[in-house]
Amino acid sequence: MASNIKKFAKTSLLLMLGQTSGQVFSLLRNAIIGHLLSPKDAGIALIFTMTVLVIEMASDIGTDQLLVQAKDGNNALLQNTAQFFAMARGIVSSCLVFIAAPYVAVLFKISEAEWAFSVLAAVPLIRGFIHLDVKRFHREMIFFPNLFTELVPQLLTCLLTFPIIFVLKDYSAVINLILLQALLQILMTHVLAKRSYKIAFDKLALKKITEFGWPLMVNGFLMFFILQGDKFIIGIYYDMAKVGIYGYAFMITMTPALLIIKVLTSLLLPFFSKRQDDATLLYTNYLLSIETTVLITSAYTVFFMLHGSDILPLVFGKNYQGYGELVSILSVLWALRMLRVPGTLLAMSKGYTKVGLFANLFRSVALFGVFYFAMNQQAIENIAYIGCGGELLAVVVTLKQIKHKFGGQYIIFLQKIAFFLFSISLSQGYILYGDVTLTNSLVLSIAFLLLLLLRVRSLYHALSNHEKLVLKVAGNERA
Repeated sequence: MASNIKKFAKTSLLLMLGQTSGQVFSLLRNAIIGHLLSPKDAGIALIFTMTVLVIEMASDIGTDQLLVQAKDGNNALLQNTAQFFAMARGIVSSCLVFIAAPYVAVLFKISEAEWAFSVLAAVPLIRGFIHLDVKRFHREMIFFPNLFTELVPQLLTCLLTFPIIFVLKDYSAVINLILLQALLQILMTHVLAKRSYKIAFDKLALKKITEFGWPLMVNGFLMFFILQGDKFIIGIYYDMAKVGIYGYAFMITMTPALLIIKVLTSLLLPFFSKRQDDATLLYTNYLLSIETTVLITSAYTVFFMLHGSDILPLVFGKNYQGYGELVSILSVLWALRMLRVPGTLLAMSKGYTKVGLFANLFRSVALFGVFYFAMNQQAIENIAYIGCGGELLAVVVTLKQIKHKFGGQYIIFLQKIAFFLFSISLSQGYILYGDVTLTNSLVLSIAFLLLLLLRVRSLYHALSNHEKLVLKVAGNERA
């Protein structure tokens, strides 16, 4: 059992390092773009990316997650049918992007960029030919092939960002980088696969894919509007410079948050899935995962609240000074979203994919507030506050669904997030009423570190109890 814990810890560390490297390269690429392009060009580039995302997220039915969750996920016919669906999805998405190109350009009053939207139609077409073997490997906790498919394209496009922008000098450079990254990523999935790439059309497999994935597809459509809808609305009612400012503040908080979410998903989904038939053990693992997530989100939020005003201009350039409040608010938004991850994955491990869907339905209500504030030209910080309110509502909805499906007590969850709420209050009080100096920041960081150590101690005891339970279950099985 000790060897299993050591293996799990080693895998977690390497996965974190790999995911971190990929996110760092992505951030560096965008930092170069922020320094070399104007906020207006950066805003236009963000609209390009969001146009592709809205099509892809609206048609994503989670075939890669099905290959991990399903008991017959190793079945070649299921994988080949999933690859057929991915190819069909890419073709349809490409056509939709191409058709939408002139309308999107008019909507955001950037008709001069219509050609670029048309070129972007190639991105979903390229991604449609993904080889899903690198996702199937996750069943056995093998993550390196998938890490390389993300890391290598990020590294190469990062290295080429400066020369491409230096030559093209405007938003068209971003088009080339997006196309290059998509092509490299798909090539890597084929290079690192063990099975030959095949497509198949099996009705039973396709039925299983659609039954598992339709809530995820609807959820993906909602997630687009939740993640990108505010920037779309800002692009309609504000100028492109505001889109760039809000987009980069969103990105600086999103990058580490997505990294955390990806790592949690990669680790927790197979971890839960292998224990899906033992309700007691599954719920114990769920409480442990919440403990870990609260610890991570607390450190994440405090960091951005204390240093967000300095990080944004440091990474993206002097055009982005004076937006520390915006960064702090968005860090709370992402922290609340991370708190939803354990519950969503717990339900998904049992084949129940509607938890995220229902939570995001309630989360999307906040977009009405975003529309209202944007139409009245309110400060973009107010738009971020509306997003936090929506995320808090989604956390409550997720918790209620988990209680309904798996039992448990609200008080247990509330006790675990009390530390997160305390961290936010402490940081905000320091910013509003404290003497913000380097010395004081260091003192506060040390104090918070001591609190984290206490939380680590609690986490250690939870892990020990969990391993005792695993040993007990294993002993009963041998008997």
